[in-house]
Amino acid sequence: MAELAFAGERAIEVSPIEIDRGGTSHTLETLEQLAPLGELFLIMGADQLASFDAWREPEAIRELATLVVAPRTGFAPPGGAALPLEMAPVDLSSTDVREQLRSGEGEQLVPAAVLALIRAQGLYGGTPC
Repeated sequence: MAELAFAGERAIEVSPIEIDRGGTSHTLETLEQLAPLGELFLIMGADQLASFDAWREPEAIRELATLVVAPRTGFAPPGGAALPLEMAPVDLSSTDVREQLRSGEGEQLVPAAVLALIRAQGLYGGTPC
């Protein structure tokens, strides 16, 4: 899906390392694999930051990457070492997108090529075409 979503975007490279690794993938493992490439930034919403301490080895993640936090309505701005992302809050999560697609709505929320893949594979509760 990421490859389809960013097709034609010359400044963005989609990495297959999590798929290539196989099995369950954790943020820490991905960051460890990417660390030799240079400085890392992990972008997340303030809603995710609120539960970040429950992630697998959050301190090790903080050592490998600078946390950059997008605002979400109803969640406190980041404090400490996390950097705030200067933008208007986006009150839509990936969970919201999946739920809208599951209910037959939200088609405008994903690129056409991604929507075609979701329909073709019957993802998020849809029937394969």
